[in-house]
Amino acid sequence: NVEFPAFMGGSGGATVNVITRRGTRNFHGSVFWFYRDSVLDARNFFDRDPENPTLRSDPPEFSRHQFGGSVGGPLPGEENTFFFTYEGLRERLGLTLFNTVPTVAARSGNLPTGAVTVSDDVLPILDLYPLPNGRDFGDGSAEYIFQQEQPTDDQHFNVRTDFRLGPDDSLFVRYTLHDSEQLAPFEVSIAGFDSDLASRNQYLTIEETHLFSSRLLHTAQFSHNRGAYTGVSVASTSELEAAPKLIPGRPNMGRINIRGLTAFGTDTADVDFPFGQYQFSDTFQFASGGHDLRWGFDWRHYRSDGSYNFFFDGLLVYENLGTFLVNNPQRFIGAQEGSDAHRQYRQNLFALFVHDQYRISPELTLSFGLRYETFTVPTEAQDRISNLRRLTDPAPTVGDPLFENPSHLNFAPRVGLAWNLGGKDRTVLRSGFGIFYESIQENIFGYRVRI
Repeated sequence: NVEFPAFMGGSGGATVNVITRRGTRNFHGSVFWFYRDSVLDARNFFDRDPENPTLRSDPPEFSRHQFGGSVGGPLPGEENTFFFTYEGLRERLGLTLFNTVPTVAARSGNLPTGAVTVSDDVLPILDLYPLPNGRDFGDGSAEYIFQQEQPTDDQHFNVRTDFRLGPDDSLFVRYTLHDSEQLAPFEVSIAGFDSDLASRNQYLTIEETHLFSSRLLHTAQFSHNRGAYTGVSVASTSELEAAPKLIPGRPNMGRINIRGLTAFGTDTADVDFPFGQYQFSDTFQFASGGHDLRWGFDWRHYRSDGSYNFFFDGLLVYENLGTFLVNNPQRFIGAQEGSDAHRQYRQNLFALFVHDQYRISPELTLSFGLRYETFTVPTEAQDRISNLRRLTDPAPTVGDPLFENPSHLNFAPRVGLAWNLGGKDRTVLRSGFGIFYESIQENIFGYRVRI
């Protein structure tokens, strides 16, 4: 079976589906491919021709290819099956971007507020600012318009196998992998500084189900998730790579913030954040009369091994363009020599639950239950923990605990009601109430810096 979707705008695609029979069991598969480009796209209101910014331009170059497929079928043994899917994305997105840069006159020290002598120390940076090609804002700054490509590569695949272990036992195993990378313009910095963003996530799940009787079912599930996210600042030209470093010896130049201009330089943080999670849950389900009773427990172990290098390359702040030209900074922020932002946090969560769905009558169903969960205070594998125990403390306290555990009384009741008005399945009234808790995990307490 082959399908060709109707072409709309600058897009199109095709899918192919195949089914074949082997004995009494079927193999099935499909492939697809869709694409889109800028040939028939409407232009964005903000798209401008960099050669003549007073004119609206055609849309920047854009192409998007999305492709993949799936295959499934039987495995040796009765009722054993497999299923595999893959999907890929290749996108090249053109963007029209705007920077605010010094005017030609300002580069020589001629500002609307008066002339200043440009410091030799700022000339290496000033010379790397692009010349304006758009509006003059009248305060020594002007507009610089340019177009840039943002490439994105993404792929995702998933494989699952199901096994019948016996008349009362079944097992499934599922593995998922997702890779993604994007080179994105660092929009709060001048043209030519980009962010190389990448992620890689893997998920493994194993679940076994045992039927004790027609009323009692047991399910045990184990999962292991691993992931990694990185964000690295890069300079796209050799001239920008050669820009002087705010902190000698650092790989990146750092960042210069000048109020009224687009910032110059790399991001204030490079991120390298691998993480993992182990989870085991055990659940029983018992059905009797109008009751559907479930109970069990859940355990999760969290691991994060991240490095958030805030201000390791330095941040230099100027009050305005004039103070930059004479090199009179307002403040400098940078990590001390020998600083280590790498942390290896460990944390556990434990939960118990019981829930009953009681069918009082064919028209009325009542659901009620209770969940209790508690988590441990995070620890760091190398004892690198410090915090302010009180806001009035003159210095941080080094060592555990990171905070006082607030989760010992996290009881979470819930109740719900479903009422089939008239008993004809035309109108159903539903109502519910529950208390839920958000555990304090690494994404909340870790690596926080505010300026």
